[in-house]
Amino acid sequence: MKLISFAVPCYNSQAYMKKCIDSLLTGGDDVEIIIVNDGSTDITLKIAKTYRENFPGIVKVIDKPNGGHGSGVNAGLKAAEGLYYKVVDSDDWLDEAALSKLLDTIRSHISAGQSPDMYITNFVYDKPSVNDTFVSHYRKKMPAGRIFGWDEVKKFRFSKMMLMHALLYKREKLLESGTVLPEHTFYVDNLFAYKPLPFMRTLYYLDVDLYHYFIGRTDQSVNVKNIVSRYLQQQRVMREMTDAYTLKQIGAMEKGLKHYMWHSLEVIMVNTVFFTCADYSEERRMNLKSLWAHIKARDRALYRKLRYFSYVSFPMLLPWRLRGKVMTAGYNYLCKNIKLGLTKTITHLCRFYFIFLLICIAAGSFFPPQCILCRRITLQVSCNKIFAKRKKLCNFIANVLRLCYNFCAEIYLQVVFYEESERRNGFKAQDLCGGRKGGLQVGIGCQRYRGHSLHNNSRRRAQVQREYLPRKADSGRARPPCHGAFAPPR
Repeated sequence: MKLISFAVPCYNSQAYMKKCIDSLLTGGDDVEIIIVNDGSTDITLKIAKTYRENFPGIVKVIDKPNGGHGSGVNAGLKAAEGLYYKVVDSDDWLDEAALSKLLDTIRSHISAGQSPDMYITNFVYDKPSVNDTFVSHYRKKMPAGRIFGWDEVKKFRFSKMMLMHALLYKREKLLESGTVLPEHTFYVDNLFAYKPLPFMRTLYYLDVDLYHYFIGRTDQSVNVKNIVSRYLQQQRVMREMTDAYTLKQIGAMEKGLKHYMWHSLEVIMVNTVFFTCADYSEERRMNLKSLWAHIKARDRALYRKLRYFSYVSFPMLLPWRLRGKVMTAGYNYLCKNIKLGLTKTITHLCRFYFIFLLICIAAGSFFPPQCILCRRITLQVSCNKIFAKRKKLCNFIANVLRLCYNFCAEIYLQVVFYEESERRNGFKAQDLCGGRKGGLQVGIGCQRYRGHSLHNNSRRRAQVQREYLPRKADSGRARPPCHGAFAPPR
């Protein structure tokens, strides 16, 4: 029996598929190479048949109409006969020494009767255009050199994920998971590295740089322009991921698996939101709204946690155009400066993201009570689990922002309602302000009001609040203008 079945989906890959297949042939008779010709219009099929003639016991060829990358993966899985199954893109390749070590490890586990359900290896970002590489490893997240379970897997940072390139599934477990990738859809590798994980009970991390992930072609799916234009396919993959498991099912999983499944959902949802918002149109806005509605209808608990208590909750507070600009700028920076290390660079961006979040929260407190953004930020600060475990920090930030909010709410009352009294009663606002004029500017949404400086007469302030502060909403029932820790003074 073959140890590993390699599926190589090919579409017009005549320029680079030979390097990929040659690297797989170093595995000898222990491997099975399934070349899936996905309706290519060049000589890809001819090259595949040549390899089949030269290596009849190793190479298989499947010729099918065009159905996309997911269709090629599905076809390869149906034809596979090996103990393990791995997908290798036609423009990528494997390291020969690492492949040999992986095969030796599999043989030793089979002889001992302890073959794990999934192997995890490192993968390398290769950028030949600038002669640069970067290794993505998992040394700090899981033990190496022994079989372990999900309970020993540590929490992943936002910048870390187990991509398809790092995973080697046991074929029978993969079939048991019922994973079928959608056709004519890009980015299905995210679904392939998510749905089968709960069925993989035993894991083995082999600390070798096996997979070389090529970066640099303009027609690649990871190119920024292609990602922005194919946002609907990203949304389709996200729908499939949220439909796979409910939040209740994820919560019942083992500790390490539970954390990683939720982490994967967060990261993919952030990418989906950002790249959907990279270009504004009414169609994009409605499609994003439809995605949220689908998740809400499927699992309300999952929707609430994704929408309000995850990494994606903050980007949803940003203006539409700013979301996409932040993401595309960061992504382009990473692509151009991969030599800095993808993980470190993203980590720095995440730190900046957190600092920017605090700044936006503080800035949001300067909005008047009627501002919708202020309500959202207030709710976010009051309920976000980021501060739940840090009581002292939470209280400190809440107190600071409460002071800022009360100060600005007071300015709002004294400026706006004083000007309203001037309009109604015919006296000037500076009379209530102690006769002093000022140049204070108060921002409310898109409008700006010019007012006067703050005074210290509490009796006069209370009089203005009694006379001009509206006590009733339009519906006729009392309602505070803002909720949470930063309620304005009454």
